[in-house]
Amino acid sequence: MGDRAAKDSVVLRFSEPALFIGAPAVGVVALLGMGGVELEGALRHLALLGLLWFAFWSLKSVDWAAASRSVRGGLASIQVVVWLALIALHVGSVIALGAWGQLLTWPIVEVYLKQALESLDVLGLPRWGVVALAPLIFLPALAAWHVFLRGGVPSWRPSRVSRALLNAAFAVAAVSAIHRVSVSGDSFESDEREPLSLMLAPSTQLSAFYTWRIPPSPVKEREAKTSRLAYVPAGPATAPNLILIVVDALRHDRLGVNGYPRQMTPNIDLFASANGTWIASRFRSVCAESSCGLLALGRSKYPWEVTPSDFSLYEVLKRNGYRNYFFLSGDHTNFYGLRQTYSPVDIYVDSTEIPESVLNDDRAIVDAFVAAPDFSGTPTFIQFHLMSTHGLGKRHPEHIRYSPQLSPYLVHLGRRLPVDVDVSQVVNHYDNGVVQLDAEFGRLMGALEKKGYLKDAVVVLTGDHGELLGEAGYVTHARSTEEAVLSPPLIVRRFTDQSMPSAKPFPHLLSSQVDVAPTMLSIAGLPIPSGWSGIPLNEGGQSRTIFFAQGSEQGLYAVDDDLVHKVTIRGLNGPLKVEIIDPNGSVSSMQGFLSGELKSQAAEWEAAIKTEIGPGWVATDEVH
Repeated sequence: MGDRAAKDSVVLRFSEPALFIGAPAVGVVALLGMGGVELEGALRHLALLGLLWFAFWSLKSVDWAAASRSVRGGLASIQVVVWLALIALHVGSVIALGAWGQLLTWPIVEVYLKQALESLDVLGLPRWGVVALAPLIFLPALAAWHVFLRGGVPSWRPSRVSRALLNAAFAVAAVSAIHRVSVSGDSFESDEREPLSLMLAPSTQLSAFYTWRIPPSPVKEREAKTSRLAYVPAGPATAPNLILIVVDALRHDRLGVNGYPRQMTPNIDLFASANGTWIASRFRSVCAESSCGLLALGRSKYPWEVTPSDFSLYEVLKRNGYRNYFFLSGDHTNFYGLRQTYSPVDIYVDSTEIPESVLNDDRAIVDAFVAAPDFSGTPTFIQFHLMSTHGLGKRHPEHIRYSPQLSPYLVHLGRRLPVDVDVSQVVNHYDNGVVQLDAEFGRLMGALEKKGYLKDAVVVLTGDHGELLGEAGYVTHARSTEEAVLSPPLIVRRFTDQSMPSAKPFPHLLSSQVDVAPTMLSIAGLPIPSGWSGIPLNEGGQSRTIFFAQGSEQGLYAVDDDLVHKVTIRGLNGPLKVEIIDPNGSVSSMQGFLSGELKSQAAEWEAAIKTEIGPGWVATDEVH
């Protein structure tokens, strides 16, 4: 019996550190596999877990703690809270990394905790589900409490000297833990990314400038500074207002003007069919996620070209005497550090700044603009961001037209759709978002007109990226480079008292998000900075190549014999994939059929991709 009791005691003592460190360690391994942390960051985090465990072990080693069950019970309770918090951090970071490519941060947690019930509504989950989850949390917590209570207490009783040494060791452990949290991750280098420090110090997380962990190029930094110094703004002549309306995850094929059979967008269709409108037939995003798409729109730069010193559209307009207003649905303050990219500003409103507003609610953002100042006579730039078509956008019941519907975020975490999921329900969910978008777009255009901003204006409607609705077995975005996720719309309309031609396409066969800023400046008659990667689409057509990348996939679009070719490489040394896109948007794969001139041309395209994107590309595969 004595041997068995001793054996049980040893097992119990070792089970306590194994549980406290092992459960969170599983989350670290998952983040490591998803590319959220590098090996050194994971090892740092495991060392931090060990320090936290040692702190509890040291406290349990003090005589009064070992002798008093109530004190040990209190310590075990605190240890359970810390343990659950660590697990929540890892589970949340895995979900966040799969959903939007970013580790969890405390500001994001704080925002969503305040709106936890509303978030359940957005996902289509019943609110009583929170109550149903309580036993799933309580039972493991109770089991862990018993392990922490009975385990981890040394079999020896420390002397006074030993207690002093343990207290000193505990102090060192605490200081080391604080040091890890305060400095780990403050470098850009990817191997410095430690999950806990990135959560508590979100300013150290990758900002929008480093979507794929590509450090800014010193050459690009110098070019940006040179462009700023060389820029000469236009004279005091009157310039039109510039309105940029960006819709999150909007597909071009969901608009009636582009031939979608469901009649969902009467307001947008009316906007697109009026005189003075240009429509881009083959417009592509530079990537499949918000951060890089928004940077391309505001900086005319591909993601691998972006630097903090870029001469942005917003700065150019300020130099030309414009006011800059931003009304943005969603949390642009805490996600990817986007807010820092919108500068300089005169008015800034996103969903986090509207009291009692549900996050990602377009209605609240339009209402905020309705309460904004009327046009004062000073040329004004206004950027809107709308979330109705995003899977996490707030949906109002009066716009639910198609059922049954299913949120895409309930059927995936960065993986392929389960085979038993009816994708038509995901399509219905998305299309209901488009219905709501059109209603809010109509309200927004009415408010712009009533406030006097449309008397002389250029209005651009586009998206930050497209959306996957079952293509290649995927939903949402931020993964793969299928056509659907790289194909938002681009519609540009000139509002003026002067006579304008009827709606027509741009003269270019290919256009990219990097072209939006120079096109707006060109139509407004303002100088375009040197060093931008885009071209003004309203000027003469020309043969060109545009690039894209997402995760480990990178590629280009090019025109050859009046046909658009899409060339993709998965990894710098991966196989080449060539597709032909016909005028109707149908895609034909040429895999295995490359020969003659096309084979030679494909080799040139591959070299162009590696030259343009390859040198700084250190992305990990986002699709596992």
